[in-house]
Amino acid sequence: MRLNKYIASTTSLSRRAADDVIKNDRVRVNGAMPTPGYDTKEDDEITLDGKVLAPPTEETIVLALNKPLGYVCSRRGQGSKTVYELVPKEYSALNLIGRLDKDSSGLILFTNDGSLIQEFSHPSKNTLKVYEVALNKSLSKQDIERLKEGIPVRDYISKLDVKPMSEKMSYRITMQTGKNRQIRKTFIELGIDVVALKRIQIGDYTLGSLELGKVTKMKKP
Repeated sequence: MRLNKYIASTTSLSRRAADDVIKNDRVRVNGAMPTPGYDTKEDDEITLDGKVLAPPTEETIVLALNKPLGYVCSRRGQGSKTVYELVPKEYSALNLIGRLDKDSSGLILFTNDGSLIQEFSHPSKNTLKVYEVALNKSLSKQDIERLKEGIPVRDYISKLDVKPMSEKMSYRITMQTGKNRQIRKTFIELGIDVVALKRIQIGDYTLGSLELGKVTKMKKP
């Protein structure tokens, strides 16, 4: 398999984008720069920006993790625990979908499917995400309406569909795609703090009854 196809099969990059990262000296084959048009071999170790790429496989793997608090969504924790510590070693090369900050919990996904990564990561796809959030104060009807219409947050307008839950000061929030810490930043604009945040859905994948800190295989819809 040509190197650019290998990279495209194991990341969210297209073959053209894979050619670019090869030209830009970001790829290594067994620790060395590859020759133009390199054909990969079965025992080759391919890295992109120092990260080992899992060999392409016909089987599409999707793992769901119920992320606990205190874990970072990264391979390198820089002193913190990482979500990859909770994934079986045979899946350590899978790519992450749906990052959560260290102080948030809930559903994140791991996969070897580049098309799925692209689908969930690209802003134009408007991927549905659902969260359960506890706040330090109750929202008024006016607050909920403002959140639906959109709150200015730095260089974008944040729109959140908010519905009260049975627990006091707890709400279910639905949004499309989402930016880094968008929910927390949006409530700060209203003078409200997020006490707890848990994601329960990404696209067609739901957290369900998955226990905290546990991993399970999912079927691609």
